[in-house]
Amino acid sequence: MAAGIGKRLMPLTEHIPKTLVKIQEKTILEHIITNLVDCGIQEIYVVVGHGKESVVSETDRLSKIFNCDFKIVENENYLSTNTGYSLLRVFNCLEKSNEIVVINGDTVFDQRILEKLVRCDRTSIVVDNVKDLTDESFKVKVVPNGRIVAIGKQLSTTDSTGEFIGLSLIQTEDIVFFKEILEDLIRDDPNQYYDIAFKKLSESSPIGFVYTDGLVWTEIDYFSDLEYAKQHWTTLNQN
Repeated sequence: MAAGIGKRLMPLTEHIPKTLVKIQEKTILEHIITNLVDCGIQEIYVVVGHGKESVVSETDRLSKIFNCDFKIVENENYLSTNTGYSLLRVFNCLEKSNEIVVINGDTVFDQRILEKLVRCDRTSIVVDNVKDLTDESFKVKVVPNGRIVAIGKQLSTTDSTGEFIGLSLIQTEDIVFFKEILEDLIRDDPNQYYDIAFKKLSESSPIGFVYTDGLVWTEIDYFSDLEYAKQHWTTLNQN
């Protein structure tokens, strides 16, 4: 998911999306692809918008390094839409309905988090159950039966289970319904986050929750996030 502008990281993102910002000598995208390939995932869809030519160039380079198959999906309306629209564009381009791992293009994470996620036998989301929550955190409140009670930045920090980190798994049997949910969300509001679809899905199909349990990750929204990622670079890249 790499179509957004990343205004809060200007001027770094003036011509490129956040996924091409570098942590040490590697782009965020390369860090993500390294984890995916190491977990056996080699068919990768990248949603582009802002700075799309630069992303295409980077995927060409990475395909030679990792011997993986990139499919570029363009969100031409990236200035007026959000992640829900971008993910729906991917669903419309899928060649087959295998399980799907969804990763926000500005997120770096300890590979062990992804390893736990891909072992799940049901649609699941990753939740940070350790980190202190803020008003900017994309919070989630869950109950033991696999249902999301509420999700979004608007939740109170005291009434939340944790933070959804932008890493999830959609199992094959849920793909059709998830797509229908996305279509309804986008019809009502093109600026909707795809994350909201998990709440609707959980009302009829209990989902799983993978907890970070203190493993390192960060979304790169601010320069402070970028510094945090650089400081934890060794942890984020361990095998």
